[in-house]
Amino acid sequence: MRKAVATVVLMMCGVCVSGAGPKGPVSTGPVIEAGFVGNPEFDTRSGAFGAGTAFLIQFEGEKTPLLVTAQHIFGPSGGLKQDIPRDQMAAFVQKARLRDLVKGLGQTSKISPLAIPEDVDAAVFRMSPGSKANPHPLAKENPKKGDAIWLVAALDGQGKNQILHRGTVVDVWENKIKCKFDNGNLVMRGASGAPYVNADGEVVGLHKGSFKEPGNIAGSVLPVDTIRKAIQPSVGK
Repeated sequence: MRKAVATVVLMMCGVCVSGAGPKGPVSTGPVIEAGFVGNPEFDTRSGAFGAGTAFLIQFEGEKTPLLVTAQHIFGPSGGLKQDIPRDQMAAFVQKARLRDLVKGLGQTSKISPLAIPEDVDAAVFRMSPGSKANPHPLAKENPKKGDAIWLVAALDGQGKNQILHRGTVVDVWENKIKCKFDNGNLVMRGASGAPYVNADGEVVGLHKGSFKEPGNIAGSVLPVDTIRKAIQPSVGK
């Protein structure tokens, strides 16, 4: 888990990054543009702190983008002294900055948290009107066993422009997916909250954590159907 404070972002730009992991098969992969994903920093009543990765989605019926990350970063995993209860998030967090993984520039936005079920490891925030961003759409359904998906994150030991990490869905449950990465040597520090996308760039999940297996490493994924169902009651859909 990345605990270092990050700097700025939320920017729209035509620059894109694509490709598979350095040890994975050659693939064009999805296109990732600036203004979609980055390392967040939050202004809170306890001061600023940065942890994990966050991304932007455009949810149907919403006029502004939604900022999404893992809920567990708001606690000891993210460098805080204790977990922040869901019902205290609105009073705890006021603003967000996101250091874009493609361009590294951006802006600050006021944010307000949506009410998400306690058992869903996602924190979702409505951004202020006028925020410049390039949100990606949610996929219509969860990926299936055998599908290729890509984690979008800046990982230790990878090249500066290598933010796509290809994997294969090996197990699917109702509220969790297991993704086995092509590159078994990935260091997953700071990936919590990062998006998984399909070949079309649609969001298919959120990175909850990882675990090592003999000769490889796998990711635990919160699937897109679970994310959508968690958001819908708060946006009236």
